[in-house]
Amino acid sequence: MWDNIRRRLAPPVFAGDEEKTRVAALLNATLWIFMALDIAAVLVFLFLPNLVQSLPIIGLLILGEVISLWLMQRGHLSAAGLLFLAGIWILMTAVCVFFGGTQSAAYFGFVVVVAAAGLLLGGRGGIAFAGLSVVAGLGIALAQSANVLPSPLGPRSPIEQWGPLSLFVAVTAGLVNLASRGLNEALLRARRYAAELEEQRAGLEVTVQERTRDLARRARYLEVTAAIAREATSELEVGGLITSVVNSISQQFGFYHTGLFLLDDAGEWAELKAASSEGGQKMLARGHRLGVGQVGIVGY
Repeated sequence: MWDNIRRRLAPPVFAGDEEKTRVAALLNATLWIFMALDIAAVLVFLFLPNLVQSLPIIGLLILGEVISLWLMQRGHLSAAGLLFLAGIWILMTAVCVFFGGTQSAAYFGFVVVVAAAGLLLGGRGGIAFAGLSVVAGLGIALAQSANVLPSPLGPRSPIEQWGPLSLFVAVTAGLVNLASRGLNEALLRARRYAAELEEQRAGLEVTVQERTRDLARRARYLEVTAAIAREATSELEVGGLITSVVNSISQQFGFYHTGLFLLDDAGEWAELKAASSEGGQKMLARGHRLGVGQVGIVGY
């Protein structure tokens, strides 16, 4: 049951689009915060006068948040964020017009809308809502100065003023916390990506070094092979040629022992014909030979 509830409350994940997933998580958290605060406001207003005036406004807010959640779950993030913010902005303006103008607690709610727009719609969205809020606030102030605003729907007690103000403060704190958490997560991702890049760079350096050593070793082998070939071509007598090749291989490649076997005429024995080490010379003197097909590298 709880797993099912968590899945329904969780934001959608868009595979391959990390930025869209991040915005969805931020929008989802913002919507649920606002909805929880709206529900809490309903419980508070139950004990306050003018309940009939307050509940329709909060009900419209909750309806807009539900529709925004529905749009978000279907991947329409911009539409969901714009609908949510536009609904709040319109309601804030209406509350200011009908509940005291600049003396209304909702007058300062424009700041919350602008902060939320910056988080959900980006810098341009925040600037757009800031401009609308400044114009609306100026219009409300001028209308109030000219006494053209409608008469307040009812007197507002200090507690009724405190309630919305506390709500705006709580919402602002929640938005700041979301922004801070999002920034920290972005920094952690950046550090993780930097560490992965550094690891890849280090691995690439190791690969380059290995390839360089391999190429140098091959170049050395080719150089030594060419030198041995030149020495071999300068020797015409077979016995001297074999000895010269064995000694050159040991010297050029740094081998302790080099032995050269030749098959006998019948192809049954591999006979040692030249050796570079002292032990090899003793084996050569004994007429060392190995049967073809016997166990061992030479016999094989």
